Amino acid sequence: MNATKGYFSLVQFCPDPSRLEAVNVGVVLFCPDANFIAARMTESNARARQFFGPDQVELAGLASAKVAFQKRFEVERQDFRELADLQNFVATRAGNLQLTAPRPVKVFDAEADLQRLFDELVGGKAKERQAAESRIAVDPRLHHAFEKLAKAGRARLDHKVAIPVLERELQVPYAYQNGVWNLVKPHHFAGRPSRIVDAAIVLAGEGDLLQRATAETEEPSQLIVVPSFDADLSGDCVPKRVMGILGAFHIRTVSESDIPKFVKEVQKSAH
Repeated sequence: MNATKGYFSLVQFCPDPSRLEAVNVGVVLFCPDANFIAARMTESNARARQFFGPDQVELAGLASAKVAFQKRFEVERQDFRELADLQNFVATRAGNLQLTAPRPVKVFDAEADLQRLFDELVGGKAKERQAAESRIAVDPRLHHAFEKLAKAGRARLDHKVAIPVLERELQVPYAYQNGVWNLVKPHHFAGRPSRIVDAAIVLAGEGDLLQRATAETEEPSQLIVVPSFDADLSGDCVPKRVMGILGAFHIRTVSESDIPKFVKEVQKSAH
């Protein structure tokens, strides 16, 4: 099998760029001749937490960022045609996930070589990583927009709020203020229909308690759910039942097709 020329970059978690301290959390492989670009990310955040300490690492946020980062290459694959495109992407990266300068590598089988680079330079098990990703519903368009807003001080990442009565916290990856604290929670519904319905009821109950308890306070809050479902449920009545349950408790939902419209709304109203 003949080799083609490729390039790889390490994906590093760097919470404080001024300190130049980073932990490898993934790798990107780009092979222009094969029209291939993809990333592999770690399933666990344990190494980052051990290195930086629990106070510096918001694990839920890092997990969301990694999934959004990986999916971004799937969505924007056509934008990477030559080495300069990847170099420009590396140079303009913002946020806690940074990439090293691309290095050349011989590519025989892009998918296999990506996994080999990941195993050698980062570590982790592909099956565990894929299982973890299936539990996290993050759309790269959503994450990219909120990452920019957070840097501008117009939104928050990994926002926590206490749920009255239940005496526990609700953590959401995104939150923004427009007179009300909007808590944006992507949620992937999977498993048996009964399990999905139970999850929807719990989520609806938490959102309802939160909205009613904060309605008369200085910081009223409301939950916004961005639901996603396994592909085999697309023609089922389960998604409609979930939407019905959330709607009955006055929980706003944003469907996948409405994400671009929602992003524009947030960009206009967040402050």
